[in-house]
Amino acid sequence: MSCHGHIVRHGQHLLKLVESCSITCTLDATKCLHALSITMGPIPNQSIFVHNNVISHYLSLGEFLHARRVFDILPQRTVVSYNMLIHAYSRRGDVSDAWSLLCHMRGSDFSPTQYTLSGLLSCELLSICQGMQLQALSIKSGLFDADAFVSTALLGLFGRHGCLDEAFIAFEDMVHKSLVTWNIMLLILARNGFVGDCQNLFRDLVRTGVALSEGSFVAVLSGLVDPEQDLEYSAMIHGLMTKCGFDGDIALVNCLINVYVKCKAMFSAQRLFQEVPAENVVSWNTIIDALVKSGRPQVALEMFVNMSRRGLMPSQATFVAVIDMCASLKNFVCGESIHAKVIRNGFESDVVVGTALVDFYAKCDNMMCSHKCFNQIEEKNIVSWNALMVGYSNECSSMPIMLLRQMLQLGHLVNEFSFSASLKSSSVLNTRQLHGLLIKMGYESHEYVLSSLVMAYSRNGLIIEALSFVKEVSNSLPLVPSNIIAGIYNRTCQYYETVKFLSLLESPDTVSWNLVISACARSNNYNEVLELFNHMHVAHIQPDNYTFMSILCVCTKLCRLDLGSSLHGLIMKTNLYNWDTYICNALIDMYGKCGNIDSSVKVFEEMTDKNIITWTALITAFGLNGYPHEALKRFKNMESFRLKPDALALRAVLSACRYGGLVSEAMEIFKQMGTAYGIQPELDHYHCIVDLLAKRGEIEEAEKIITSMPFPPNANIWRSFLEGSKRQTVKSNCILEAMH
Repeated sequence: MSCHGHIVRHGQHLLKLVESCSITCTLDATKCLHALSITMGPIPNQSIFVHNNVISHYLSLGEFLHARRVFDILPQRTVVSYNMLIHAYSRRGDVSDAWSLLCHMRGSDFSPTQYTLSGLLSCELLSICQGMQLQALSIKSGLFDADAFVSTALLGLFGRHGCLDEAFIAFEDMVHKSLVTWNIMLLILARNGFVGDCQNLFRDLVRTGVALSEGSFVAVLSGLVDPEQDLEYSAMIHGLMTKCGFDGDIALVNCLINVYVKCKAMFSAQRLFQEVPAENVVSWNTIIDALVKSGRPQVALEMFVNMSRRGLMPSQATFVAVIDMCASLKNFVCGESIHAKVIRNGFESDVVVGTALVDFYAKCDNMMCSHKCFNQIEEKNIVSWNALMVGYSNECSSMPIMLLRQMLQLGHLVNEFSFSASLKSSSVLNTRQLHGLLIKMGYESHEYVLSSLVMAYSRNGLIIEALSFVKEVSNSLPLVPSNIIAGIYNRTCQYYETVKFLSLLESPDTVSWNLVISACARSNNYNEVLELFNHMHVAHIQPDNYTFMSILCVCTKLCRLDLGSSLHGLIMKTNLYNWDTYICNALIDMYGKCGNIDSSVKVFEEMTDKNIITWTALITAFGLNGYPHEALKRFKNMESFRLKPDALALRAVLSACRYGGLVSEAMEIFKQMGTAYGIQPELDHYHCIVDLLAKRGEIEEAEKIITSMPFPPNANIWRSFLEGSKRQTVKSNCILEAMH
């Protein structure tokens, strides 16, 4: 009887200790429970219960080694014992330990439960192959159809690995679908860009009559980004949220604000924001960030000021958004004001906010302040270092190299952006040293780094080294570095090499095509240029302004008005015509040199942004087509717009006078070149005047111009003068013969 009483008291004491540990789970209490369970011996019928609790407490405290030791010496194990450890290993990412424990469990004649398989399937590092094996095991054991627990975890695994077909098949095969199952499938479809399928599945979910959750709306809203197609659907979801009573859910409202912003419906976003309780900081962050990204920085700044006035403490995200806004605008005064608020709120040492300040001051060309902000950051990361390095690289400074050395000395890992910033301003010696370092660190095949390396070689005049380096890696050279090398060939007049090099690319982009077209045009292979442009169109490669500029120049040289007009239509169709001044200038020049002055004028009149080249092209067009007075009129109009003529504009108007025989007007402009326009006449200007005077028979005036030249006349000037003298001599002889 006394023995029985001792066992009862022993059991009661241990059970009370188990209960106490469950309430206040500390390492000391757990060790005490563990020690008592050993020293006082097992409790009849409750030994496994106590030991499982010891394992559970150790695992909750992260003491995996202690938990495993208890498990290994258990005289008797249960499924619960295995499940606890498998779940813990899975959460920690120890796939191998969890997997071996599952194998041990099955070898000990224990059948895995839904908790066993769901724990493993939820492990982020579980491979798809292992997941497939668990799927087969769940089907064989009947757990897949038993409830939604295992099947939902399997769905999450397929989603993480991007196995959409397998996920959809598994979803369709499920006997029991919980709301979590539906939400996961919706999220998988939305994240992988299957917006239409996501919307259809959401409709099916609504039709089931199951009460929707916050996760259901978040999933379907996360895929909406298209301003044209998704705005109406967003409004419908908004209405359904209100109907289901989620209109007051701050997280969902913020998500919907974000969707409206992505769909460029800023009015709807701001109206929804006004309905949110004023103290919600996340909503303020969302709307401020949205205003910045939508190109309304001034309104975003006003919102930030209002937020501060309401006494709301800006978060890290808010500060980063407004600092980035000031950086993009290069608004130094505004940025300094935000910096002061950052200091007042104690964020100056925060790595994210501090890095944003480093970037802001660097973009405002104040590297001293940028470096000071960098020094204020307590725990610098690679982004902080790179932001400072990029800032110094824009100044062509040697600081990026020094910072790279510091990073390596302090044990920081460098990445492709670190190398790119260092190479941007590197000297000849540093370029070679960096080349060796990036090979040693395994970045020799990285596209971004290779591009920077080739540019560094080219900038330092090491063309031969750049090209020889490329020949070593030409078989594996990515697209962007290939385009850079082709550009070097093109600039150095190696047109055949340009075409040959780019012909090896499997998937050339627009830049590649432009380089080939440019190389053929510069080597006067105009017909091949037109064929290449046609092939580019057939290959569905979208031409850009550089492409059109090259083709328009070819049309001008070949005097192909028909092709130039067709190209004009294509330019208007691609919408480049509405904003690109350079293309419009090329169109004016093409029409003028092809004899269609009306179209030149029409393009000119439709332009909103005219520069000196625009006016020069129009003046040239009028001169070539026999309208010298109109050319002079446009020249005076240009001056009335306060555009100061350059050497090319003056040559254009003098050429127009030359073609029209306007001697007095040409001489007036020529005499004013130095005094009124600050431009000393060049050979072309002298040639225009000499040719004009010689053709009008004013040989003596032409001779005076030649003798007044500060440099020797060229062959064109002498030819014009001699031809004029010859005509004058013939004319004089004819007059003398007529008199006799």
